Amino acid sequence: MEILLNNICFEYRNKYRRVEAVKSVSCRFEAGKMYAIMGASGSGKTTLLSIIAGLRLPSSGEITVDGIPMSTADRCKLRREKISVIYQDFNLFPLLTVIENTAYPLLIRKINKTEAENTAKEKLASVGITDDMLVQLPRMLSGGEQQRVAIARSLASGSKIILADEPTGSLDSENGKNIVDILKRLAHKEDCCVIIVTHDPSVAEEADVVMKMRDGNLK
Repeated sequence: MEILLNNICFEYRNKYRRVEAVKSVSCRFEAGKMYAIMGASGSGKTTLLSIIAGLRLPSSGEITVDGIPMSTADRCKLRREKISVIYQDFNLFPLLTVIENTAYPLLIRKINKTEAENTAKEKLASVGITDDMLVQLPRMLSGGEQQRVAIARSLASGSKIILADEPTGSLDSENGKNIVDILKRLAHKEDCCVIIVTHDPSVAEEADVVMKMRDGNLK
């Protein structure tokens, strides 16, 4: 699994002004490594992550995933099967149980319910979610537990590219460390490509590669 960014630029435009959020970014992300992208608010790091996720196309330049240009790929299919995004606020469905949330990416791909739930149970167990929590709703869980469910949902989908936008921002230090340890294990043991956007130096120091974003430039 490899992601290549070649001279990526992205602009926000309205009738009053033009903002260059990402400026001529070229870099390579590989499987088996955890990357941290650091930067102040407004530096362009979340915009860059959304481009890598296929949620936005760059204004210019090209991004490829395993040699497939994002500009011509079925980006919805990529996000269903290869790319998962984990957010600070977890983004779980509030009226679905833990196991229903985790199995959801498989069910929308028309996978048999029993198979989907078995896969969900396996992935939930791998991040420390116990059987007694499977029928609970997200509001019944702690923040750290909800983030574990979000990670399990990404794993259940079969994604090998895990993008995390401030995944520890809503957590205390202990839960934050646990989440980072899980993400690091996914990179090193499961051969995932993990990219974390963070402002927290303690998160960044756990990464294999640290990049810094400032005024749309990545170094």
